[in-house]
Amino acid sequence: MPLKTFPSWKKTLALLTGASFLCLSLGSTTAMAEEASATVVKLKNIETNRYAFSTGDPAASEGGEGGWLKSPAIVGADANYYNRAQWYLIKRGDFYLFKNTQTNRYLFSTGAPAASEGGEGGWLKSPAIVGADANYYERAKWRMIKRGNVYLLKNKETNRYLFSTGAKAASEGGEGGWLKSPDMVGADANYYNRAMWNIIGFE
Repeated sequence: MPLKTFPSWKKTLALLTGASFLCLSLGSTTAMAEEASATVVKLKNIETNRYAFSTGDPAASEGGEGGWLKSPAIVGADANYYNRAQWYLIKRGDFYLFKNTQTNRYLFSTGAPAASEGGEGGWLKSPAIVGADANYYERAKWRMIKRGNVYLLKNKETNRYLFSTGAKAASEGGEGGWLKSPDMVGADANYYNRAMWNIIGFE
């Protein structure tokens, strides 16, 4: 069919499809460029000697899961099994995204924003830190607060700290895996220095 007689709805569909493909292509290219230029780091807690570790299946696409309610947990593993404790450190203004090099999932803070520093009195009811497939509502952005040679990681939206629960790891890799590793949570304060991290690979 000649273009001049091409039905208008088909023209619109063709244009929208082309635009969508272009947006996806540009988004993918931007993400690849960011990762190529990003520093790869590991986050190791100074009190528990555990690494922030991304569990679950790799994310298939950016935002394809449509939310974080079924996102897999971030746990505190005693070693960098299969490089799942490695993160791209991506700077965005005054904040940082941490995107896992193996699962393509972001370090993501769930739950209600903390009302005040230490107002909850502990971490037993603190909401989970998960590995989301996108930066929904800016909850994957973190402020890095330097304290000597270590850092606090405080979420931009929830004001919660990346916090390592559970017993101290006895040795590197002694647990043989991550299936029983304790979950990471978003605490409202740096209780017992469990919100302090060595960022290995960051200068």
